[in-house]
Amino acid sequence: MKKILLSLFALILFLNFYSNSYSQSFAVGYRVGSGSFKPLDFVIGRYNDTRTAILTKKMDKISSISGVVYSVGYNFGEGGFELEIPNLKSETVSSETSTQIREVYMKMTGLEFNFSYGKQVFQEGSLFGFIGGALSVDKADASVFTRIYDKTGTAGEFKEVKADGSVNMGIGPFVGVHLLFPSVIIFGEVRPFYKFSITSADFFDVNAALNPNTWYNDDIDDTKGSMNYLGVNAKIGITVAIF
Repeated sequence: MKKILLSLFALILFLNFYSNSYSQSFAVGYRVGSGSFKPLDFVIGRYNDTRTAILTKKMDKISSISGVVYSVGYNFGEGGFELEIPNLKSETVSSETSTQIREVYMKMTGLEFNFSYGKQVFQEGSLFGFIGGALSVDKADASVFTRIYDKTGTAGEFKEVKADGSVNMGIGPFVGVHLLFPSVIIFGEVRPFYKFSITSADFFDVNAALNPNTWYNDDIDDTKGSMNYLGVNAKIGITVAIF
């Protein structure tokens, strides 16, 4: 995360130095998404299939993620460029035996590069409305967190297992409102989207961690796959003119 923030800061300085006229925005928002994370689905499926004799409750697949998203953007007329840093977390899923519980959840982060184009659709005094579309490219870095503990004991700390993330593309419309003040603009935006993988994520290490007695029998290609999901971003921010 420190490397990501340093890279983002360096890019901001670069664009400030070499740009002549544009506006710059900072925003924070929240994302909710639902989809199919195929390599993790395989790992959880193998976990259930290889423990049918002892499980009293099978582990559900992870299908939703949500979390805070930070962004910095640059607007050039009706077009814009934006960098987003999502901090997403899934629901926690669990399995049970007669004596133990295992819990699993996933986190996703990375850098997202968004390109957008919009048109003004209404104006009421200092309030402006916009609609448009956006295209994004991002590196979705994923980590799985797991722990196992006795039902009669105290739950311990989660162990992190990192996966090799996928490169995703996203597309979707947006609607936004801008409230103009003398020196700044306060804006809000809602953007539904669909993200699809153009390279596969690799959950080989996750499979080895969750299935230590059977992972070596699995085809390594089965631990690779897409991380596609539908979602919506809602955010609020501030825009300032830079000259």
